[in-house]
Amino acid sequence: MNIFPHAYVVNFDAVVREMDITKFEQLVTEYLGNYTSVLVGTIDLEEQELFVLGEAKKLELDSEAGMAKLHFDMEEGARTWEEPLSSLVKSHDASFDIKEPEQGLMRVKVIYLTFDNGERESTWFFVDQDHLQNPLDYVVEFWRHVHHFGDDFDSGSCCSTNMFRPQTTASEK
Repeated sequence: MNIFPHAYVVNFDAVVREMDITKFEQLVTEYLGNYTSVLVGTIDLEEQELFVLGEAKKLELDSEAGMAKLHFDMEEGARTWEEPLSSLVKSHDASFDIKEPEQGLMRVKVIYLTFDNGERESTWFFVDQDHLQNPLDYVVEFWRHVHHFGDDFDSGSCCSTNMFRPQTTASEK
């Protein structure tokens, strides 16, 4: 099972926890089901690059094949982008309350999935394009605020709340 850090960010409050590929795939599938059209692409802050690939159709995180497969439609037709699961390093679920001119106050959510093959980091993004005037502005601005969450996450150092319970002896019970 592939485990990686996943940051939940809501209006600048963040928590990072472990995520597995099955749950993340479900998260994206639910997100895709909530909107008529979801843009997918890549973002790289260091290189100041943002590429729109097309309309997201499906994300497959196949542990048997060891591949992440992103299925999307372009003007030229259906495409698939693949990355090895071994290079998956972190994910983000970023939501911010935004005032859209025609929609009023609404919660905008962007999902990110980051891979690092040792030479270059690549981050896929998913964003609703039907309800937002400028969805790519949110992709960039949210990523600026959340990209660092999960960088220093060490799943081996996590603890459960049971560690903080006072120890009781048999005579105290």
